Amino acid sequence: MTSLDTARLNRLATQGVPCAGCGALHREFFELALDHPFSWGHAPLAGSGQTGMRIGDDFLTRDRCRVTGVHFIRASLVLPIHDSDTPLRFSIWGSVSDDDFAACQSGTPPPEAGWSSWLSNSLPTYPADKGVAASLRTGADRGPPRMVIVDDSHALYDAQNRGITLDQAFAIYRSAGHDLDPPL
Repeated sequence: MTSLDTARLNRLATQGVPCAGCGALHREFFELALDHPFSWGHAPLAGSGQTGMRIGDDFLTRDRCRVTGVHFIRASLVLPIHDSDTPLRFSIWGSVSDDDFAACQSGTPPPEAGWSSWLSNSLPTYPADKGVAASLRTGADRGPPRMVIVDDSHALYDAQNRGITLDQAFAIYRSAGHDLDPPL
């Protein structure tokens, strides 16, 4: 990490950065949460004041979704940031089979190899491919499942396994509407 990178992170942590995008004062990297899978064609849950919504056979809660018979589970996707103790985290959606969805609903954790899944969101600064092959594995401290990208031809596979630079992390936040890169 360069001395400039160190100064940028120190400024973020000690003074915070007022975000032009959302107006909040950010003091750390925070989880970027996507409200719903890309196939959800109804109103977003965020800002609705509801804990869930049902439209016909489709439903969306904070951690489960069904759209035209396809089931989705909210998961955490983590990208390590080079020379930083804090990774960039996404709260995203992965599609799963009916059996794996039922197992999740009953509280059964995924097997060691995980549940087969497909990333069901487009992430800022990454190719907008629909259906990147992934695996959902047991989350930390009984939290949401952890998504591991298994498609080694996708840029997210490299980002998850090799990490991203601080500049890439700031670009992702900026693309998501949060400018965390503190002016020095």
